[in-house]
Amino acid sequence: MAIQEGKSTYKRRPSNLPSINSISLVLFMVGVFGIIIISGKKLSDHIREHIQLNVFLKDEASEADMLGLQKKLELESFTKSVKFISKNDAAKEFQHELGHDFVEFIGYNPLLSTIELRLKAEYADVAKLKEVEKQLMSHPAVQEVT
Repeated sequence: MAIQEGKSTYKRRPSNLPSINSISLVLFMVGVFGIIIISGKKLSDHIREHIQLNVFLKDEASEADMLGLQKKLELESFTKSVKFISKNDAAKEFQHELGHDFVEFIGYNPLLSTIELRLKAEYADVAKLKEVEKQLMSHPAVQEVT
């Protein structure tokens, strides 16, 4: 066998660089999608925890009943936070928003004392919200839940 001129007997090894680049790109994309999914879950929980129930209390409810309900709600498993707003505080806030004294104009304060209740994320679905509303409405000091 004669070796022909111009032809090399050396075989080129294929480069591994395209395979490495492809695998690296796929792993990078999997990581990015993983981060997006985890961030999406956190964002969803954050939004769900900002659902607020307003518990309007009856005018004839005593201060002890109101504070007792607030303490009870603070201990419930569905509660993230509880804020009590008295009738007078609600009137002051509403006056600030309106820019004038509506109580003086009307002659009395028509607003009710309120408890602002924020729920944990896992309780932010329709069935559980109805269950929480039913439990709140069973309390004698509660007039309405929105």
